[in-house]
Amino acid sequence: MAISAIRDAHLEGKVKLLVVTHTPDVARVLVKTEFNNIPHFVEFVKTENNVQELYKNSFLFLSPSRMEAFGYSVIEAAYSGLRVIASDVPGQNMLKNVPNIVWIDLGNIRQLSNAILKEYSNSKENKVEQIVTRKAIEKNYSLNRWICQVIKLYGE
Repeated sequence: MAISAIRDAHLEGKVKLLVVTHTPDVARVLVKTEFNNIPHFVEFVKTENNVQELYKNSFLFLSPSRMEAFGYSVIEAAYSGLRVIASDVPGQNMLKNVPNIVWIDLGNIRQLSNAILKEYSNSKENKVEQIVTRKAIEKNYSLNRWICQVIKLYGE
C-alpha cells in the first residue's frame, strides 16, 4: 500500500521508503511478487535495537497496517518527533489520543497518498509540536502509568 501511495503522490525520486522488518528477505519476496520488481525507492532494513537512529534520519513514519496490536512503533515514532500516518484499525486506533497522528481509512491508497504528499510538503517548514505529543504519550502510555494500572487491577 505504501509503495502505491508514494507512486500516486509522484514522490518516487524524492523519498526513500524504508521497510523495517524482522524478515527483510520475506518482505523482498512479497514486494517482488506484488510489483514484479522492487522499486528503486524501497529499501529493506532489519529491525534493530537503536530505532532512534532510523527515526532521526526520517521525516515520516507510516503504519498503514491491516491489523495491529498495540502500536509501540507508532508511539516511539511520535515521541521521537516524527510525523506519523497510521491506519484506523483496531489496536492502533487506541492511540487516537496522541496528537499529530494523521489517521487514514483501512486500505485507502488515495488517502494515504494525499497524507504523504501533505506531510512531505510540510516537512521542510513545520516541525511537529513534539512537546504536546510527548506529554500526551507520557500521560497515557508511560511505563509508570502501566504499572499503576496493573497494581490497581490486582488491588481490586
